[in-house]
Amino acid sequence: MFIGTEVPAFTLEGDANSAAGNQIVAGEGTRQHPDFSLQSDPGPGIGQWYDVGLVILSEPITSVDYAILPDVQEATDGMQLGMDVEIVGYGLISTTGFDVGVKYHGVADLVDVGPHELFIAEPGQQQNCNGDSGGPAFVDIDGNQRLVGIVSRSPDSNPTCDHGGIDTRVDPYLEWIHAQVDLPCGTGLSEPCDTGPDAGSDDPDAGGPGVDGDDGGGCCSVSGDAPGGSAFLALLVLGQIFRRRRRRRRRRDD
Repeated sequence: MFIGTEVPAFTLEGDANSAAGNQIVAGEGTRQHPDFSLQSDPGPGIGQWYDVGLVILSEPITSVDYAILPDVQEATDGMQLGMDVEIVGYGLISTTGFDVGVKYHGVADLVDVGPHELFIAEPGQQQNCNGDSGGPAFVDIDGNQRLVGIVSRSPDSNPTCDHGGIDTRVDPYLEWIHAQVDLPCGTGLSEPCDTGPDAGSDDPDAGGPGVDGDDGGGCCSVSGDAPGGSAFLALLVLGQIFRRRRRRRRRRDD
């Protein structure tokens, strides 16, 4: 989780080591799940460790689309054993080296699904390694990309990055995430905004944005009134500055 008092920064650059100052967005604060503890032992395999956190950015990133979080029903119905999982990270590509900071992505199998965690990658498949913690796991659910997990740890005490890893499921923590910061429409627990003919109306009953910035019509909040505001959230997936292992060989993310 968050070690020490330093607040992480964020970049979209493929090589974080050579990112220029204007390509880096400073972190403004962090949110750690209150039940997470480094002193607790999650044990081997999937379980529940509350290994989830947020980084609040000092300014919004608007050059890319937000990743979409599945709700509990969508994640439960849509995740199938053996399906492809796309994994992304800036960590080690070999347990014999020490180079980190370059973004890679790979594809592996979804091996097991628990109520709070996922087991990703069979032996020999592309997988996470040290330095990837907090990185996202994406799956395709009914033709839509969904961010279903964030890298947590090794499945056991073996330090090599060749026999799979454990991700924290995002959907069981949606209520906690929403309690920390507003999220854009269509993510997590939030309902998509009304895009019908009355969507631009100031009448809340017509499904429009309402007055004084109120979303109206049951549309999700994008007001940014919560700490940091929706646009200032460094995708809850990069919130975890944790340790442990992972990754075998990956493709370079161009």
